[in-house]
Amino acid sequence: MSISYITFLIILIPERCKSWGILSLKLGSTVVVEVWDDDSGHIVGASHDFIDKYTSTLDNGRIIYPDVKSSKEKTEKLCGKRSCMIVTITLYCGPNFLVPDCRSYCVSRNDSLGHYRCNYVSGRKLCLEGWYDPHTNCVKKRKYCTPRNDSIGHYSCDANSGEKMCLNGWTGENCTQSE
Repeated sequence: MSISYITFLIILIPERCKSWGILSLKLGSTVVVEVWDDDSGHIVGASHDFIDKYTSTLDNGRIIYPDVKSSKEKTEKLCGKRSCMIVTITLYCGPNFLVPDCRSYCVSRNDSLGHYRCNYVSGRKLCLEGWYDPHTNCVKKRKYCTPRNDSIGHYSCDANSGEKMCLNGWTGENCTQSE
């Protein structure tokens, strides 16, 4: 599943205007805000007049937080041709999506489909004890291995998989045959 959504929480517009928000948008989306004069029939020629337009791209170097609790507001000034508007923006990943880009969906598991937990702060899958290779959902079981250099074998152990790695000059299943 590859859903690339971040949450654009709230834009606060100061003075007599309402607060409003966008619940989710794809990364790279551009938010366009148009400003119109609403005469509401109180002025002769009661039509709505276009004032200005502001744009902002969501992944334009902004920090995206793992969740709403850890998120921080950032104030930005958006300018059009005739005016500017100051907005407060908060960006964070939706539930179970990993930073930095909210593209990777992750739910911790410990079953035949994977053995990992999700670290939403670092944005990584962390394999549970005894398992390795987060790129395959940690389905590879780590082998027990103790490095040796004696008559039983001449090998070191791979830190991730636990596979035996023959020392220079040795070969075979337990690295007991000299080359």
